[in-house]
Formats: sequence, C-alpha cells, structure tokens
Amino acid sequence: MKRYILLFIFIMPFVLQAQSPDKLIENGKYDEAIEKCVDRLSKDKGNTTALYSSLKRAYETANALDLEKIKTLKMSGGPDIWYDVFTGYYSIQQRYVLVSGIKEMLEADMVNIKLLEYPEDLEVSRKNAGAFLYATAMKNMKAGTREGAMEAYSDLIKITRLFEEYKDVELRMRQALG
Repeated sequence: MKRYILLFIFIMPFVLQAQSPDKLIENGKYDEAIEKCVDRLSKDKGNTTALYSSLKRAYETANALDLEKIKTLKMSGGPDIWYDVFTGYYSIQQRYVLVSGIKEMLEADMVNIKLLEYPEDLEVSRKNAGAFLYATAMKNMKAGTREGAMEAYSDLIKITRLFEEYKDVELRMRQALG
C-alpha cells in the first residue's frame, strides 16, 4: 500500500504538469495556458498551429476579461477601485511581456495576435492606488485600535508592492506594528 501512495505522490506532479493548453483554457486558467504555449513554441515542441490557436484564444480571452473588470470598476467611480484596476493592467502587461518574447515567431508565421499594452494606464492606476492605500492606512492608524493598525499595515504592505519607496511607508509600518 505504501508503494502505491509513494508512486502516486511521485507521478502526480507530472500528470498535473502535462495538462494541455486547451484543457487549461477550458478550466479558465488562461495565464497558465499562455505560459505553456509560449514555452512550447519557444522550444519548438508540439503542433505549432494548435499552439498558436490556443495562445491566441487564451491571450485574447484573458485580456478581454481583465479589460471588462477594469471597465466595470471605473464605471463604479469609487475611490477604492485603483488597486484592483492596477492588478488588471498589471496582468495585461505581464502577458504582453511574455508573448512579446516570441513576437518574431508570430510575425514570421503570420499569426494574428494583437498584443495589448497600457503603460500610461498602468502608471496612473499605480499612483492612484498608492495614494488611496496611503490615505486609508493613515485613517486606520488614527483610529488608535489594534484592528485599525492591522488594516493599516496591510495597506502599507500593498504600497510596498507598488513602489520601492513611497513617502514614509517604512516608518508608518513600524508605527503600525509598535
């Protein structure tokens, strides 16, 4: 019995890794499908026509979903939307960078994938997210409660993911902990 369990534990990672891009797309794992397609195409492994088709479908669907999410957030008009808007644009940017790595292959094989990039929107949303998170953190710290300090610290951590340096975040983080 132990042999079967060990065999299962040993084989399972290979089975999970062997998922096809189409199966990943069916399961809504578009970014994983894109990574797998780009990896296989760059290593010249597999049916390029099928991989290009899967790449196009995953790339366009993932970007469409993120753009729809961003549009919905912006239409809500709330000030608390910017971190989520930033993560949407950041996902689009990460996909752009990944697929750009095989841009010459796409052009050589005349694959029609429109690469999307929104650097200005990414930067604006990053700045707006940082300003909102900082203001919220300061408000929570002024509350003087343990819960407020914990929420402030959480917001300040998010700011450090957005910026290497932002105002006095390091000092405020120490204050929130202390």
